[in-house]
Order: sequence, then C-alpha cells, then structure tokens
Amino acid sequence: VALAPGAVTVLRASLSARPSVLPVTVCLQGEYGHRGVAVAVPARIGNGGLQAVLEAALEPVDRVAFDNAAARRPAWG
Repeated sequence: VALAPGAVTVLRASLSARPSVLPVTVCLQGEYGHRGVAVAVPARIGNGGLQAVLEAALEPVDRVAFDNAAARRPAWG
C-alpha cells in the first residue's frame, strides 16, 4: 500500500511534458562508475519515462558506502 503513492508520482511524471527529478531504482549503465547494477538514484523522469540518471556529487565517505552497496548487488544483463 505504501508503494502506491510513489508509483502514482512516477507515472504522473512519465506522462508529463514537464520533467521531474525523483529517486527511482534504475539499472546503471556506467553512471557512478557502475554498470548493470540496479540501485536507487536521482533521475529525471518526463514524457516517455526515464530521461537521464543524475549523478549527485557525493562526499568521499558516502561514495565509499555507495560503491560498497553497489558491489553487493547482483549484476543485471
């Protein structure tokens, strides 16, 4: 039930002509130095769906934590 409002927000953004920046889970394709790993990151969602993954600047300690978390995820494709 708690996922429904988030799903509606993403759906509305994907149908809108005006893009929104939302935290969504995507399969990275080289962003943040990772490929084939699904993680939640900020992304621009607009007409037609995912437009771009936005690479946020991370503090060194946060970057290490992100890389460690990504390394624990199974690779896709």
